[in-house]
Amino acid sequence: SEMIFIPEDYDSIQSAIDAASTGDSLIVSPGTYLENIDFLGKQILVSSEYYIDFDSTLIGATIIDAGSIASAVTFKNNESFTSILQGFTLQNGIGNNEDPDGNGSFYTYGGGIYFEDSSPTIKNCVIQNNTANQGGGGGLFCYNASPVFWGCLILNNTTDDVGGGLYGREGSEPKFYDCTFEANTAEFGGGCYLRNESVPEMENVIFLNNIANNSGGGISLKDNADLSGSNVEIVGNEAEGLGGGLYINNADPSFNF
Repeated sequence: SEMIFIPEDYDSIQSAIDAASTGDSLIVSPGTYLENIDFLGKQILVSSEYYIDFDSTLIGATIIDAGSIASAVTFKNNESFTSILQGFTLQNGIGNNEDPDGNGSFYTYGGGIYFEDSSPTIKNCVIQNNTANQGGGGGLFCYNASPVFWGCLILNNTTDDVGGGLYGREGSEPKFYDCTFEANTAEFGGGCYLRNESVPEMENVIFLNNIANNSGGGISLKDNADLSGSNVEIVGNEAEGLGGGLYINNADPSFNF
């Protein structure tokens, strides 16, 4: 395995991913990278220099800016926990135009990160100022996907549909440890919208000041979705309609506050 440095060795993150092999570590210098990156199923680490010296200011200084073209980052090739994204700010994504269930209808999903049939690891990232209209999941979208998030902030993402911060469906079981969903906005499920047997696990997660124009300011659970975990705080969330903090429709949650 090699350590590859960007922009020294490759002038873009994607060109480095294209060239990378299993086990490689791609280390990205501070700066703004106008890219829409796809891990292409590779078992690699892509990190800011935070990976080397754990200086948290590097997270804000190393930016993947999606340029209002697509999702900032895409995982849709069976990535597992050995595919790791660490120490970036992901912004200005508008989602990928996708038809994950193959029914012929394409919508934009996952402004910050689009996950389909994949379960990578996301560490110490800020996912902010992304959007995904018509489809949903302004910050994050999971379709049959169970990524693991450590120490992430999902901030100020929007959608005119479902799941401002996160939209999870089709048996997605993402895990969140020490994460915050803050000031995300949606029509339904400002912080997060979960459906179709999607059961995330959350430990030490805060839902703060998220807004739903209809129902479920903090969290919406629908169609046998659940949420398991501990120390989940739901504070200051708002909904124009039902469930400022938590809106449950045909679901039976089992988490404690």
